Amino acid sequence: MTQDPDYEKSRWRYARLLYAAVWLVVVLFVALSETDVLPAGYIKDGAGLSYALHLSCIVLTLASTWGALRLPAFAHVKRACEERRGLLPVLYMLRTSWLGVAALLDAVIYYGLLDGTTPLYCLLIAVVGLMFCRPSREA
Repeated sequence: MTQDPDYEKSRWRYARLLYAAVWLVVVLFVALSETDVLPAGYIKDGAGLSYALHLSCIVLTLASTWGALRLPAFAHVKRACEERRGLLPVLYMLRTSWLGVAALLDAVIYYGLLDGTTPLYCLLIAVVGLMFCRPSREA
């Protein structure tokens, strides 16, 4: 792995860019859905499907939020980041991607079903978790 300072700066730039892009995509999707630019209620409502999608929102949100926020504390991840400083921006990109996918899927399911608030609460949990994944060199 190269120790070029420009290479490390570009990785940090990509991590910050990914963080901003994830926020932009989630906020843009929610804003377009709230203003009826994107259609809502596009998933046919059925009791079994609704239950399965709500349950998948809960499991996905809890697993991704816990995993993304806990990832830097795992011993092997911490050791690898200490040995190779260039891995830290990659860790931030992984965490951001993980929570971004969860937040976007929660939003898609919430606006697709429109029959409960479970996906909305899961979206809020994922977004709050995403706030704690802001790329920072001081970590």
